[in-house]
Order: sequence, then C-alpha cells, then structure tokens
Amino acid sequence: MEGESLVSEMVASGMLPDLAICRDIFNGYCRENDIDKAQSLLSFFAKEFQIHDTESFNALIRITGGKGDITRSLEIQDIMLKMGHLPIPLTCKYVIDGLWKARRVDSASLVK
Repeated sequence: MEGESLVSEMVASGMLPDLAICRDIFNGYCRENDIDKAQSLLSFFAKEFQIHDTESFNALIRITGGKGDITRSLEIQDIMLKMGHLPIPLTCKYVIDGLWKARRVDSASLVK
C-alpha cells in the first residue's frame, strides 16, 4: 500500500509519523475491509512510534462486532488491554452491540 511506503520514506528522511498519519492509513485499510492489516498497523505504530490510538481500536471492535464476529471483537479488546489501552464507555457499547448482533446477549458479562 502506498501509505506504508510513505511512512518508510518519512522515517528514512528523519520524520516520524504521527497519530494523523496512523489514522489515515488505518482508515484506508478499513475502507478496503482489511481488518487484519488495520489491526497489525495499530500494533506496529504502538511498538515502533509509541502512538497509541484507543479510537481506532474502538473502530475495529465496532466493525467486527457489526459483522457479528464478537469473538474477534473480544480478541481485539484483549489486545487493546494488553497494550495498555483502557476501554472507555464507547468500547463497551460496541462490544454489547456485537453481542446483540451475534445473539450472545447472555455473554454480556464478558465485557471487561
């Protein structure tokens, strides 16, 4: 993807990407419906550039939950927690919405 090569060029020239760059590339992956790359990107930016973005993690939880893939939403939430991101009320809302879509309302106690 062109966004990744731009980040490489930025780093090579001494400029570090910021949150806006991370979100733009992340949003591109989401538009392409490539959740795996979007998730990897968030981990990469956190590890390499110390850019932590709870809003984008919430978007992944919303997208996967909206598709009824609550297992994936909960996995993303676990990754988010392991990386030190604390869920906000919106995080819980997206998980609960996903539980409804997956018809696993009884699993609402899984929300951390």
